Amino acid sequence: SKLVANVNSRQPVQDIIRPGEGWEKVGEGKNITALAGAADGSVLAADSGAGTITQVNGGTTTLNLAGVEGLASGTHGELYASVPGKKRVIVLDSSGKEKLFASGRMIGQLAADSKGRIYGVDKVTGEILRLPVSGKSSAVSADAPHAFGICFTPDQQRINASLTGPAESGWSYHVTPDGALTQGQE
Repeated sequence: SKLVANVNSRQPVQDIIRPGEGWEKVGEGKNITALAGAADGSVLAADSGAGTITQVNGGTTTLNLAGVEGLASGTHGELYASVPGKKRVIVLDSSGKEKLFASGRMIGQLAADSKGRIYGVDKVTGEILRLPVSGKSSAVSADAPHAFGICFTPDQQRINASLTGPAESGWSYHVTPDGALTQGQE
């Protein structure tokens, strides 16, 4: 598989790439399960088949970490990675040192906000969870249909969730100052 994007009639590619620039192939033959953008503008890609996280920024840096399905960049250069098969979310500091962040649930996709809050999707229940530093997760979207992927809007006022199941659509939630998700709507 190639790492290129499709043209989406709801958001033309021309609206999201820099004027005068096209798509650049950054890999081929990979099993990419997660992408994240780092503060320095580089792209991080998790390849669950190879068990690696690769940072593409002119050169390439690779970390060995099997089973990753979600990535999120933190506010201080750290990288959060979910490993649902082991029921854990880890955090890697800028030197690549690994530390347990949360455990006990099969967390898939991740999203981080500018306040340092980390959210993840429980692959079993479809709930969107906030994963605080204490390592205990709290459900913040009990009303959600079965979420799969999540991301913040650019202003971070809302978090969007792609859904699985019969609906296969999306929901959007308002993010309150304390990090709760409210006003869920399709």
